Amino acid sequence: MRIYVIILVLFLVHKSRSEIVEQIVEAIVMLPSIPADGFKFFYLNSNLGKDNIIEIKYGDEQSIMQHWIKDAPLKLTTHGWDTSVDSKSNEQSLVVEINYAYVAVGGFNIISVDWSVVAMDPKYPQPAALTVAVGAVIATFLERVADITKINPYDIHLIGYIVSVLTY
Repeated sequence: MRIYVIILVLFLVHKSRSEIVEQIVEAIVMLPSIPADGFKFFYLNSNLGKDNIIEIKYGDEQSIMQHWIKDAPLKLTTHGWDTSVDSKSNEQSLVVEINYAYVAVGGFNIISVDWSVVAMDPKYPQPAALTVAVGAVIATFLERVADITKINPYDIHLIGYIVSVLTY
C-alpha cells in the first residue's frame, strides 16, 4: 500500500488528481488481463556460451532440461520499467552484462525474464500496479522450473531493480 501512496505523491506534482485516479483505475482493471504467454524467458549457461541463448516458452519449462546444468545454482535476472531485454538502454546493458559475467565465470544456470509486455507502458502507475501480477507469472514459471529440475530453492537468486524489484 505504501508504494501506491508514494506513486500518488510523485504524480501529484505533475498531474491533476483526476488524471492520476484514472490511470490507477485503468491499471487495476487491467490486472486480470496480463498475458502470461507475452512474457519471455531466456536461458543461458557457460556450456552454451553467451551467443547461444535459448528461449523457454511459458508453459514449456520442460524444454530447459536439454541444457540444464545439474546441481548448479540458478540466477534469474530481469529488467525494470520502460525497458525490455531487446532495448538498447543502459539498464538493458547491465542485465546483459550480469548474464554474460555469470556465463564467463561458469557453473550457473541463468534465466533472464522479459516482461516488457507490461513494463513498456509509459504510464508508470500501470506497470507499478501490475507488479504483483508480474511477480505471480514469474513465480509460477520458477515453481515449474524448480519442480522439473529439482533445484534447491536456496540455490535460486533473483536479480532485478527499479519496478522489477517490486515483483519479488
